[in-house]
Amino acid sequence: MTMATINLLLGIVSLLFALAVALGALAYAVEGTRSQGRLRRWNLVIAVVLASFAWGLLPGVGQNFASASDATLLSRPADAGAFTAVIVWTLISTSILVAAVNSLRSLRRSSGTPA
Repeated sequence: MTMATINLLLGIVSLLFALAVALGALAYAVEGTRSQGRLRRWNLVIAVVLASFAWGLLPGVGQNFASASDATLLSRPADAGAFTAVIVWTLISTSILVAAVNSLRSLRRSSGTPA
């Protein structure tokens, strides 16, 4: 496994992270629009911040994919630290994605819409 492969994996995981943050923003927006209290209206502000953060992640994802074809990275073997970073980033991204999906599912269930 080379460092180019690590960058390719990081690009894929970064896409997963951007999707998770965007789904989290959607969950905050849905919860914010359904709320009746004044404090819950901050959910819309948080949703806008999360959505802009997810949008800002996309250039970094493209850079990860672009550097995967770099000739110097193709010749360097991957080290354990880089592989550990991919695993940790995958676990963080997956946990955020699962939390966002569960939040959206609970919001859907509470609205009375059949799942």
